[in-house]
Amino acid sequence: MTGNLHISRNWYLHGDNTIRNQEMENEQQQFMQTIYSATEKKIFSKAIEVLDLDFGAIDYSYDKNGELIIWEVNPHPAFPQWIEEEPSKSKIIKLLTDYYHSFL
Repeated sequence: MTGNLHISRNWYLHGDNTIRNQEMENEQQQFMQTIYSATEKKIFSKAIEVLDLDFGAIDYSYDKNGELIIWEVNPHPAFPQWIEEEPSKSKIIKLLTDYYHSFL
């Protein structure tokens, strides 16, 4: 399996239970710099549309033939650690908060 793979004893992969090493760090950097093809963007957008979502985070990988596999679409994703350092983080959180507040 290629892509961003985490191995953990716990289903929740954030925090102390994530295995970290240089190989994983290199893979994470490569993953964060990925530029998606038009086909990948279309598939991701269609997955969101089919589930009637306005927003979602998609867990995916590729099979041995390079075909995209969508594992799940998270309508309420937990953002990874690297977003904590991203200047637009507060804008993203405000956007989501305002969106959910509008219908709650």
